[in-house]
Amino acid sequence: MGIASTYPLASRASGDFILGVNGAGNVKRFAEAGREILRAARTYYVRTDGNDSNDGLANTSGGAFLTIGACLAHIAAMIDCGGQVVTVQVGDGTYTARVTVPLMVGLLSPTDLILRGNTTTPANCLISVFGEFAAIFVGGPGTGMTIEGFKLVTDGRALACWWESLVYMNNMDFGACSGSHLDVQGGSHLYRLHDYTISGGAACHLDVSNSGIIETYGHTVTITGAPAFSVAFVESLVLGAVIDAGVTYTGAATGPRYLVEDNGVIATFGGGASYFPGDVAGSTARGGQYS
Repeated sequence: MGIASTYPLASRASGDFILGVNGAGNVKRFAEAGREILRAARTYYVRTDGNDSNDGLANTSGGAFLTIGACLAHIAAMIDCGGQVVTVQVGDGTYTARVTVPLMVGLLSPTDLILRGNTTTPANCLISVFGEFAAIFVGGPGTGMTIEGFKLVTDGRALACWWESLVYMNNMDFGACSGSHLDVQGGSHLYRLHDYTISGGAACHLDVSNSGIIETYGHTVTITGAPAFSVAFVESLVLGAVIDAGVTYTGAATGPRYLVEDNGVIATFGGGASYFPGDVAGSTARGGQYS
């Protein structure tokens, strides 16, 4: 099943009517629910000197949102994406509120909702969240996004993808985390699409369960500072699947290389027992498969 069929364009309320055309050439058409239907790509801005009462349409302190969550909530409540690309551009700085990605109306693909920080130096755009179960949470059928250019630090999970969500991930920096860096479960699917960095330890770097899937093909993951992974660098449980083909891991880590149990699967396509970083041998149990 292709992405377009997985993420159908949401049906619109009847009684739509044309209000006019703005300076960017977008036709502003509002459904009965009051949603603006986009006719061209749009960028919203978030800055540390912004304000959540702004509309997010200008990259200034008087135009940008203050928090990422408020920006996403505004898009979910007020916008029909109309099959257009919507980018949330986040300025450098530190953001301390949990980010929850809601279901968007009119989104054809998670590649069309882009949450973007600093793709050159992700550490300059830090999401540092404490006292929450995840720094970024994506959950629910039809929910998804592309995320790139952030460093994540938290006492919970860094990026949690649950309940049949779909996420594409580009160049990131995963810092110290008490839970797992990438927690994918409940039929969710995460693709690692670009080189990225691990600069802090966690319970696991990759953690899948309950039919979650993480796929990666042919990228480089740079590990700095020999971080520790207390459970395992990669964990796959209860029909979870990690598909990791031709990935180059540079740098050292401590802890078990992998843990696969309860019919979970880790497929390295011949990478061998030392494919993943760590200084303790991996293990399998109760129908877990490592290859």
